[in-house]
Amino acid sequence: MTNTTLTNFNVPVRTQKRFDEVCHASGRTRTSVLVELMGDFILKQGQVIAERTKRFQEVDHSLRENRRIMGFKEFIADQSAKEGSAVSRRVNPNLDMPDPMFSDGQDDW
Repeated sequence: MTNTTLTNFNVPVRTQKRFDEVCHASGRTRTSVLVELMGDFILKQGQVIAERTKRFQEVDHSLRENRRIMGFKEFIADQSAKEGSAVSRRVNPNLDMPDPMFSDGQDDW
């Protein structure tokens, strides 16, 4: 191995002895088996992480789309409410008359 680093970690003694026996029986070194296991773990977890990220992105997209649609529906409902209240204030909806103005009495001076 050209570019390597020494990695130390604690392992229960019984696990290490059994691992060494299996490595010896299979004709492999402890290092080669651990490197293979680490590589497999990286690949499998990389796939899990990629799939999870994809699902999160799909949920985020759905939420944004839902907010956009709901925002549009709320806008339409708000516009309809404004139009409905404007029509209900008029006596005759066919006439567009201004609201009456009241004098404070100063015009009479």
